[in-house]
Parts: sequence; structure tokens; C-alpha cells
Amino acid sequence: MAALGNFAVVLGLVMAMVAGKQIAFQDCGSQGARIVGMSMTPCDVEPCEFKRGVNIVTEVDFVSTVRSSRAHMVAVVLAGGNVIPLPIDDPNACDFIACPLVPGKLSALRGNKTVPADVPPVPIPLAMQLRIFGDRNETILCTQYAFKV
Repeated sequence: MAALGNFAVVLGLVMAMVAGKQIAFQDCGSQGARIVGMSMTPCDVEPCEFKRGVNIVTEVDFVSTVRSSRAHMVAVVLAGGNVIPLPIDDPNACDFIACPLVPGKLSALRGNKTVPADVPPVPIPLAMQLRIFGDRNETILCTQYAFKV
């Protein structure tokens, strides 16, 4: 019986490591979702510091308040009043979450991206903004968080 208890503790620790660190975020204009939480791996302290060449895993948990059969993503970095678009290899959010989005359903958008090796270090925190747009190009979800490179 003690072995089963030890296994449960180890499994819980592994699940916590896989889940990533819950990070502080701002809702930047979600019109069709309630953001439940956001996590990043690796991230030891906030703002998360992204190292060049390292793969970052992000998860945004949200409850949709609208129905949408399609969803696409746009990401930007906000730096000193500038908006810098970030390339997304696959902007179709439905490849990462179950579509159609249905009111009241919990969804987890999970993605990963390697920080390019040629990104210059920036000594001040920046802001990353992720938006998901729906059928009528409305902003379903918008989340923003601080980070460093």
C-alpha cells in the first residue's frame, strides 16, 4: 500500500512539471471567452525569461462564451510602443483545440515554439499578445503576458 502512495506522489510531481508554471496574464479584450489560466514551460520566475534556442511550451485554458466553427491565431510582441508581428507556423487554432468552439466548453490551447538563436537579448521586459479570432473575425480570446529574452 505504501508503494501505491509513493507512486501517486511521484505521478503528481511529474504532472505538475508537465503542466508548466501558472503565469500572470492580462485579458486584453476577449469578447468570446473567459480565460481560466495560462502556463509556460520553462519558466522559473516572472516575467518568464526565454533563452535563445530553447523550446517554449505555452498553454491557455479558456471557456468559450460563443459558438465559432473556425478560429485563427495572431501573435505580436509589444516593445516600446512598437507592435512586432510574430510568425506562427500554423495559425489555424482548430489544429490545437477542438472546433467548433461551443459556449460553456473548457478548451486548452497548447503550442510550442523555439526561440530563434538570432534574437537579440533585450534588458527590459516585453509583452507578448496572443489573439484568437472567430467566424466573423471577432476577437474571441486575447491574452497578454510579460517576458524577457
